[in-house]
Amino acid sequence: MRPVAKRLAATLIPLSLCLAWLGAAPSLAEEPTVSLTPTSETASGQACDSGQGVTLAVDYAGDGSNVKIACGPAGGSVFEAFTAAGFKLDSAAYVTSIDGVPAHASDENDPWGMGGYWALYTSTTDGTAAGDPSDNWVFATVGAGDKPVQVDQAYIWRNETTWSCMFAKDPNDPNAAQYAEDDPQGCVVSPALPSLIATPGTTLVEQPATVVPASANAEAAAGWLARQLAANGDVASASGVTDWGLTIDAMIGLVAAGVAGDQVAASAAKLYASDQAYIGAVADISTKWSAIAKTAWALAVIGLDPTAFPTSEGPRNLLADLRSTINTEDSLRNDDGSLNPDYGSFVNAASDNAFSHSLGVLALARTQAGSPDAVNIWLQNQQCSSGTNHGAFGWGDSCQVPDTDTTALAAQALFAAGTTWANPISNLAIQWLETQQDASGGVANSWGTGLNSTTTGLYAQAASGPAKLIRAVDQKSQAVDFLGGLQINCATVAANPATLKTDDLGAVALNADRLADVTGTEGPGDSGADTFRTTTQAVLGMAGVRMDDLSVQGISAATPTASCTPAASPSDDPSTAVDPPAAPAPSNPATTATTPVGSGPGATAHTGGQVAQASLPLTVAALSLLAGCGLVTWAWRRPAQIKD
Repeated sequence: MRPVAKRLAATLIPLSLCLAWLGAAPSLAEEPTVSLTPTSETASGQACDSGQGVTLAVDYAGDGSNVKIACGPAGGSVFEAFTAAGFKLDSAAYVTSIDGVPAHASDENDPWGMGGYWALYTSTTDGTAAGDPSDNWVFATVGAGDKPVQVDQAYIWRNETTWSCMFAKDPNDPNAAQYAEDDPQGCVVSPALPSLIATPGTTLVEQPATVVPASANAEAAAGWLARQLAANGDVASASGVTDWGLTIDAMIGLVAAGVAGDQVAASAAKLYASDQAYIGAVADISTKWSAIAKTAWALAVIGLDPTAFPTSEGPRNLLADLRSTINTEDSLRNDDGSLNPDYGSFVNAASDNAFSHSLGVLALARTQAGSPDAVNIWLQNQQCSSGTNHGAFGWGDSCQVPDTDTTALAAQALFAAGTTWANPISNLAIQWLETQQDASGGVANSWGTGLNSTTTGLYAQAASGPAKLIRAVDQKSQAVDFLGGLQINCATVAANPATLKTDDLGAVALNADRLADVTGTEGPGDSGADTFRTTTQAVLGMAGVRMDDLSVQGISAATPTASCTPAASPSDDPSTAVDPPAAPAPSNPATTATTPVGSGPGATAHTGGQVAQASLPLTVAALSLLAGCGLVTWAWRRPAQIKD
């Protein structure tokens, strides 16, 4: 138990964190706001606009019934910011009155009869001036005289009516006091922080649709994935058990191809109703952070809200959960100024790796605050810096086993964090990947499966976007051709009628040996087979949209139809004429059929490699689901765009 004197300095260094849910973060279906939405008729004033200062508030009554808000300057102390904004604090050392309003008198929960106190709350997860953004008010671990306050932070002084937020009675000694981190009700602060200021660290920013013509192969692969999901209750499974990670992979593949928006919505509803089956409980964040990162990123891509994920324990802000695991403390710098290996890692270097870390970067890069520099630096430091593997990323912390899959994902995470093709880090990663490409166009991984579609798909995706390396553009085309050679098309269906049917069109095998098995004896199988997993990554390379550019905007609602019926020639029927593709069609088209990929207004019938996309109407994409703590409604929204 700490000395009583330290307990009484609550206004300087409060002793516990508020753990109560203080309201959901802004919905992705709404524009975020940085203006106050008053919670009472007596709230007055205006919060700062983004980037303009520090938002300040005083709750004179301690219950949200009389609140004043103002915008103050950053850079100085808490006291100086409030004073400059027009508030009158009686002291910068121990605040006992604000604007002449004294702290509340004592109550039955006051352990020493010392009276009430003015408590300071702030908007960072650890209560410091430079901590990561939070969605909830947190007891400040800085005092009124501490500096500097940061732009886009928020502070509120609350006239506490009870000590119950800080102290709880010891059941074994009613006359004693102890710290009460298990009594959050006394910590509820009004107005809730999200209604006062948008939190850059967990607020998604908009991203315009990335218009990339979808090839016939990509649409066929996505169509097969969508049909498998629909037949399996809208989820992917392995050995009869729902595989949420694989379900996410499939949805991302559909978004990349720009088709089957209705199926994305159906699978997303199942993910939002999965409770904690994949992300784990709050107590498991340190071991489930990579699943949290993948889920948060995927939800942002498909237009759902990762800041209010419904669970049996209450809404979860997955972005805040992820940020809470980042190591950025100055104590992680060594005596000589160098960085401790844990600096910038998620949880610690031992539990982190470049592949999972890249998912974290992709998720955080879609927020207003972006991916923190420390997080980006940690990933950059994992890149092999010399020898034949220069530019590669290894699995774990070893460059002795460079990994193509990890390098392809890390390169895309670096693009999301703001690097460009001209940056040596991302440039060298792609160049190293090019050296791993076979003359056939395929790329092998480090797991012993040889040239395969999953690694090649990630590579082709990483080499996409506004590339400035001509060689990368050429090699990407070769990689896409390699993927087409492993895809079931009309010719393979016709040649293997005993094992294949038209509905199998579009599936992509792992490699040549597996293609022979699938076409000759097995068939592609359902979502529990390896063909489903390989197709989810192959379609990424076929579609040619990088991870950082993926957007649900412009996706077509309908699933492509599998058919080998020859399409009418435009010269025979003028009504079927379409504009030519913006890029050459792959050398191994999966089908030559007329493939409708849209429905409703603006829908277009695709013929062979036709590349136009139809917009998904908001009324089609809107979802409602009774899950967790109530009715959750979603609408498609554009996530962040990171420019090259």
